Amino acid sequence: MNIKNIVLLIVVVVLASAVWLFMSQRGASVFDADKPADDGKPIMINNLKYHKNMAAAQMPSLLYEIPFGNEKDEVGGFLQDLERYTEGMPWTFRPVSEDKVWVLDSVNKRLKLFGKDNKVENQIVLAEMGLNIMDFAVYNNDTFAFFNNVSGEIFVTDKNGEIKNVLKGFVTATSMEFNSKGELLVALPVAKGKVCVDQVGQLRGIYAGNQTLSIIESTAGGLYGLQFADKKAELFIQKDYNATSTVKIAEFEYELIHSKDVWFSGGEVYGCDEKGNVYVGLVVCDIDGIIYRERIYKCTPEGKKLGSVDIISSPVLSPAAPRKRVIASNGQILTANYSEDLYMISYHEIK
Repeated sequence: MNIKNIVLLIVVVVLASAVWLFMSQRGASVFDADKPADDGKPIMINNLKYHKNMAAAQMPSLLYEIPFGNEKDEVGGFLQDLERYTEGMPWTFRPVSEDKVWVLDSVNKRLKLFGKDNKVENQIVLAEMGLNIMDFAVYNNDTFAFFNNVSGEIFVTDKNGEIKNVLKGFVTATSMEFNSKGELLVALPVAKGKVCVDQVGQLRGIYAGNQTLSIIESTAGGLYGLQFADKKAELFIQKDYNATSTVKIAEFEYELIHSKDVWFSGGEVYGCDEKGNVYVGLVVCDIDGIIYRERIYKCTPEGKKLGSVDIISSPVLSPAAPRKRVIASNGQILTANYSEDLYMISYHEIK
């Protein structure tokens, strides 16, 4: 071996040693170049485990604080629910405007309209409707529907609570909405689809065949649905009762790589704002339940993405609750939580 080759060999060895030393000081190996970095320990927020990248996600902002109790300006909680029909707080709520919200006070057998000062401005008595009213829906501010999950009955009333019709046979129902025609859309697992009935109980049809279909109606007609697998999700519309009438309108993908396998573990179509924009939530987790992303997307009725926000969520208070979040007309994304003494409604927003 001549002098030139010896010098070249020495240079190669020195360079290799330098690379090895640099990588070892970083705690990595030259063979790890294509592997994701260590994700580190999860952070705990609201008793939920989050990936460290979620530390800057949006926290909810408080809108209402309503005391628990049996008085007019209170709602029934765990201490008041002696029969244990609820999960220790109202089942659901619906905003009326930016400063008013209907709260379903099942324990005290009232639907209460709260103003921004947390005082009741109006109420509908539910005493004649049975033991546990679990959900309600409103159409044009003058027609209400109340669902009793014990008897399986839906009570259709006027704005004063006077019962106009009683619809029977909905024992397994989980939630309901009015559509644009004033018909009721009911999530009814035993029917293997979403049932549409008029206000006297006449069956209009069943949106059958797709278990991931919501009861949220598009402004163009039909119902929104959300399906996901691995790191991809799709928003679609089922145009009519035929399961083959589905049209994909948007795609979502989780693009990051981690040291653990992650996937879309949950998702929901939350509702629409006054402009018809639809709000979709998707959650990414690993096998240990660590949340890598909880993101809410805002899309046009045609599926064009207008924005999104990563959020820190309140823990799910009851898997049986009719809905996790409600969309206000102004696009605020409302959710409920509670403390020992208070029922609280908070919001996220996509800016």
